[in-house]
Amino acid sequence: MFRRRIDSVADNSDKNVNSKLNELNRITGKNYTGIEFAEYWGWTDLNTLAEKVLIPEPPCVRDLTKGEIKEIVTIIKASFISDDEETITNNLLLASSSSVIAL
Repeated sequence: MFRRRIDSVADNSDKNVNSKLNELNRITGKNYTGIEFAEYWGWTDLNTLAEKVLIPEPPCVRDLTKGEIKEIVTIIKASFISDDEETITNNLLLASSSSVIAL
């Protein structure tokens, strides 16, 4: 159902494209315009796009403590970052934070 609706919006050949786009926005709670779906096949497939559209936005947590941030960064570093990338990551974290976080 969603894939057909997304494909129809992307194709822009249906005279009801605005109503289909409004329905997608209502269902997802997001605010898409037709441009997000235009020529999606140049950068992804329909199943991946439908999954992206239907996944809710992650919550924004504004009151993380330094300890919580350190724990998150430590988990990410242990899982995804090689030793060479660690120095770059630490430098980016230091440059982007208002206070130094000892990692």
